[in-house]
Amino acid sequence: MKDFGVILCKQIYEQFVIKVAQKPASLPYWRRMYPTLDEKEKWKIKGNSVEADDHDFRLRRNKIFTNVILHQLDRGVSRECDMCGLEAEDLLHMYVKCAEL
Repeated sequence: MKDFGVILCKQIYEQFVIKVAQKPASLPYWRRMYPTLDEKEKWKIKGNSVEADDHDFRLRRNKIFTNVILHQLDRGVSRECDMCGLEAEDLLHMYVKCAEL
């Protein structure tokens, strides 16, 4: 057995993966959907760009400055959508309801 002081984090992680980690329950689904995709390679696929990750972060926390939020900060800003003018511009309107965006 190795001295604990010389064990690398990578070695601990490898043992964790072998002894503790379980395959996801969704693995059969992904194998059916993407039969040619190597199971080990799919986790190496890069995610979103930094900009997209930032946008996702703001969207999940309701931190995108819609006119409704800007109106709360400055009463001179109209709550109405700048594009269609039909209703208040909140996230639901911006991403789902507005036909102009």
